[in-house]
Amino acid sequence: MNEDFLLAINRMIEKAMPCLTLAGIAIGFLLGDKVAVYSYLAVPLFAFMTFSSTLNMKVDDFLSTVRTPKYILVFFIVFLGVQPLLAWGISSLLFPGDAQIITGLVLLYSTPIAVSSSIWTDIYKGNMSLSITLILLGTLVAPVATPFLIQLYRGHVVHLPVMSMFISLLLMIVIPSILGICLNELSNGRLPRHLSPICKPLSKFALLLVIIVNIAKIKSSIGSFELVYLQSGLLAIFLSGIGFIGGFFAARFAGGDGGCQVSLMFSTGMRNISAALVLAIAYFSPRTAIPLIIGILFQQAMAAVFGSVLLGREKEYQVNKA
Repeated sequence: MNEDFLLAINRMIEKAMPCLTLAGIAIGFLLGDKVAVYSYLAVPLFAFMTFSSTLNMKVDDFLSTVRTPKYILVFFIVFLGVQPLLAWGISSLLFPGDAQIITGLVLLYSTPIAVSSSIWTDIYKGNMSLSITLILLGTLVAPVATPFLIQLYRGHVVHLPVMSMFISLLLMIVIPSILGICLNELSNGRLPRHLSPICKPLSKFALLLVIIVNIAKIKSSIGSFELVYLQSGLLAIFLSGIGFIGGFFAARFAGGDGGCQVSLMFSTGMRNISAALVLAIAYFSPRTAIPLIIGILFQQAMAAVFGSVLLGREKEYQVNKA
């Protein structure tokens, strides 16, 4: 099949992802137990998504950025320091009697950076080398950082199988990332040119399947609607906004140019919520996934809004034309 045609299909799917995400949630609720039995597919599907998204990454992009680590340090302070602390602190104040909801919000802001942040960085002409470096570093530290943060803030309340979560993150994120990057390097970019047009649209359908089976898994445990679901979702959206704003102004405070500000804004604002959803279903109560469902619905819209607000109308035009 023609590669240009496949890439065109991928662009169409990307534009429709908010609707597809909503459709996946609806299908999961409708089918329930009929597809919940396939939840074991979530990890291999997610591994394929990660592999697909890292096929075009290069080691040189990483090496060119780590020589000036100031912005990497700023990123980790906001991403692994400020955001998880705020998620724990605010949710503990608002939902003191709901351990699962608090754990869900802490989990949401303890997971690695979303690979799609690099797409937004590219659209807004940010520092792509910095963005790719942050994705790689965030991915590599995730198997340690995510269990550590949950243990730090929620270890006294919930049982956390640290080693099992560590292995899951290795299988879903780290190993597929290393494989994708190695294939790119060893083939001098030739293999990704042939694989990417096929893998990219398939990875979007893999995400849709991950959402469907995980939503189906939690359907029977959610029960009737509760006001706390809406409240926790609004808090997840608020904390996401803090991430975008915090990254943008932290980069400005550190003396970063416009490209660094763009990269840090999207890097700190966007989380790998699909990975958090898989972890929530595997290791915690299904109720933990409630804030994640809201987050996965609104993250791309939040990126568009904050890109427009913080980066200006001229850049908004580039997004609309992309």
